[in-house]
Amino acid sequence: MRGPANWCKDGATPLDGIVETDWAISTFTMNWKITRPRVPIRFDKGEPICMIFPSPRADVERFAPEVRNISDDPELEGRYREWKQSREEFNRQILASDSTRDWQKYYYLGKTLRHESFPAHQVKLRVKKFRNRE
Repeated sequence: MRGPANWCKDGATPLDGIVETDWAISTFTMNWKITRPRVPIRFDKGEPICMIFPSPRADVERFAPEVRNISDDPELEGRYREWKQSREEFNRQILASDSTRDWQKYYYLGKTLRHESFPAHQVKLRVKKFRNRE
């Protein structure tokens, strides 16, 4: 579980936790780190206090992260530099005018700067609602 997505709380920040719910019979706690000591923090009735984010057991452990220099992959480095130059030029144009021009949205549209599409790109999750079995 983690803090509610896109929901800020002045004076506190939510802490993520992994809860093995497939076997546990107990409740769990949602923990928050207080960032402004001695300042009252209020959670109003109905305000979200946590978000359940399902993750298969050992999912995180299957990854083997690496830190590499982008220059190790010249194709990737070249494409990144193209994108960076495009974004810098786009931002210069916005600053130089009173433009209300929309963002480039390449990532949002699931496309690269070269307009190549990624067919499995998701803009929105279609999460099932909780069933009430009471």
